[in-house]
Amino acid sequence: MYILLYDFISMAAGLFSSFYIFKKAICFSASAVQKAASILLCLSLTVLFVLISPEIPLPMVRPIYCIASILFISTVTKLKLDTVISAFLLSFGISYVLYFIASFLIGVLFMPFASGDHAVGSVIDYDSPVYFVIYALSSALQLLMSYLLFRFNRFKKGFPFLLKGYAIFVALIAAGAVLIFTTWGKTATQTDDAYATTFLLAGIFIIGIGVIIWIRWGIKTSYMHWIRDNNLEHYKKTILQKDAELKSLRQQTAVLLSANHSIRTRLAALERGYALMLEKARAGGAALEIAEEIALSAEDVRRAARDYEKDAGRGKGAKLLPSTRIKMLDDIFGLFEERCREREIAFDLVVNGSIPYMTEKVIGQSRLETLIGDHLEDALAAVGAGGHPFRSILATLGLADGCYALTVFDSGVPFAAGTLIRLGTEPVTSRAESGGSGEGFMKTFETMRECGASLIIDEKAPGCDGHSKSVTVRFDGKGRYVIETYRPGEFPPCDRYTVIGRGER
Repeated sequence: MYILLYDFISMAAGLFSSFYIFKKAICFSASAVQKAASILLCLSLTVLFVLISPEIPLPMVRPIYCIASILFISTVTKLKLDTVISAFLLSFGISYVLYFIASFLIGVLFMPFASGDHAVGSVIDYDSPVYFVIYALSSALQLLMSYLLFRFNRFKKGFPFLLKGYAIFVALIAAGAVLIFTTWGKTATQTDDAYATTFLLAGIFIIGIGVIIWIRWGIKTSYMHWIRDNNLEHYKKTILQKDAELKSLRQQTAVLLSANHSIRTRLAALERGYALMLEKARAGGAALEIAEEIALSAEDVRRAARDYEKDAGRGKGAKLLPSTRIKMLDDIFGLFEERCREREIAFDLVVNGSIPYMTEKVIGQSRLETLIGDHLEDALAAVGAGGHPFRSILATLGLADGCYALTVFDSGVPFAAGTLIRLGTEPVTSRAESGGSGEGFMKTFETMRECGASLIIDEKAPGCDGHSKSVTVRFDGKGRYVIETYRPGEFPPCDRYTVIGRGER
């Protein structure tokens, strides 16, 4: 009687584990109805196993239930049959490998209690309560290991290679080997046969190693295919981008040719008019008359210049920025390029490395969007408030010196020393009169704490050429706040930040 209870526990755990591994292996999102139907099927098959297993040869039991499960999953999910077969058979094999690992660990732990009154070589008495504990804990550990398996980063996205046609053959071999060892082990472990048990465990271990090697190879192969396809897609996008740039340049060239054509005759007429005025002046013409002609001619020149600028300006559109391959980020950079263009500020963007990888592994996309928006807004305000003839903002995003980072350069007004000293402790801003709140840098420091990033502010002396300062958020895991400045004496010593005088590096 007790052996049937133990069979029920182990069979139910094996089916639940197999269905769970199947779901995670192909990243299938099951509905509530499908989950309920799967649970009902597992329980029904388990009860059926307990009731009729004495009537069916042991080697036939699990193959029958594998076939029933595969047909059920194929019917309910509408997935391709070969995908269901390969994925479920592999899941079944992994489930039983985990079961034997769990049984071995729990068996070693409870061996002193189970073998106290047992004579070597005799039939094991399963009526002892300790065996119920062993079976229950082994099944629970099997389910736990099934869950933990997909907590590893390598397996979080399942086993995509199972969707390939060749997977079914390897899955059949792995599942067949597990079925043979499971059936043989079912009989061998009924007695205390050390040789049989050792052989069984060695076989399961070898199968487990083989399955792990195959899974790692499959994931690596799928990843390499993904990289190849992804690179091809990247090259296609780059070609399209260059085609768009070429089209834009052709349009600008056409506009300039049209503008030059329109101005050419007018310039010739102006040149002739000035030549006539020069001859009249040399001949001793009246100064007042010549002065009036010069004034009229000057107005003609100004009008021609305005018309030419207007005509040539029709070719100036939005700058084609490099893509981050994330639409929202591209839209943010495009928005600031448009704002800068309206204010006659040059805007440039440099992108290095994989930004999708950055948002997946380094910083969440929403936080990165906020970070970019805040610091570009500050740079735009700083350049707008400054009187430097060089009006420019440069943003760099991606890999820099081995770390992912965001850097914003600008040619605007410098930070006040007091602002830099208090950054991160309270909302402070150098542009309160224009609506600045200081919340941007508070968000930046919050992001730094969450991601282990460092903030580096680099400022040059007034009157320098090029960009006057830069703000960098570097995801280096150090969590530092560094001020590199031409005026280190204005910053008192503090544990919160590190001051570096320019030229001290």
